[in-house]
Amino acid sequence: MKLPHKGDPGGDAEGALERRNVLDALHQQGVTIAPREDGLTDLSKPGVDPISLDLSDPVSGTTIRYIARALELDRLKFYTYRPKGLH
Repeated sequence: MKLPHKGDPGGDAEGALERRNVLDALHQQGVTIAPREDGLTDLSKPGVDPISLDLSDPVSGTTIRYIARALELDRLKFYTYRPKGLH
């Protein structure tokens, strides 16, 4: 069993990514992204129940795992994503 880092007992900082990179990776995986007036973001993908959540910057590793599981996405694609022009 892996113990959480003392400075990050919830494990949120581990695997955190910049919000813009998460949004780009979601878009590349066919996810529709719709910001709401209340600050939440709706995420939907055909064939899967939509979710709504707060995507503050940076997006925590825990949130990325949740999104990948809920929308049936490949979590590795969030971490291997490269913005265009930086290959």
